[in-house]
Amino acid sequence: MDKSKLDMWRTFFLALLTGICLSASYTTLFYYSVVSFSIFPFIGLGLSLHCLHQRYLIEAIPPGGAIVIILLGLLGFFIYSVVIRVEYPVLGHNLFQTFIVLGLIFWIYHRFKSLNLAKMTTVQKE
Repeated sequence: MDKSKLDMWRTFFLALLTGICLSASYTTLFYYSVVSFSIFPFIGLGLSLHCLHQRYLIEAIPPGGAIVIILLGLLGFFIYSVVIRVEYPVLGHNLFQTFIVLGLIFWIYHRFKSLNLAKMTTVQKE
């Protein structure tokens, strides 16, 4: 795998992590009666946003990559929402969020195929 593809996968992972930390921070702030308070989601959100911004400054995003980054952030947000609603059923059902997660996964896979990032390995012939 060449360096540019590896850097794009790191950017995608940071976007997913940012979505998870954003959802955890939101849950910590607004569902404090059910979920115990923790400072770590805020620390993780700050660090992941900082790293994502530094990655943006270092290299350009390829065409079509920005929508995948946004979709991965949304995926992380909704995945954490589904997990926290499974753990604490008093927050309500998670059927709608589960369908959103499944739709986002299929949409992201479709976008990966259009970016030629679905294949993890590349063969270089010289």
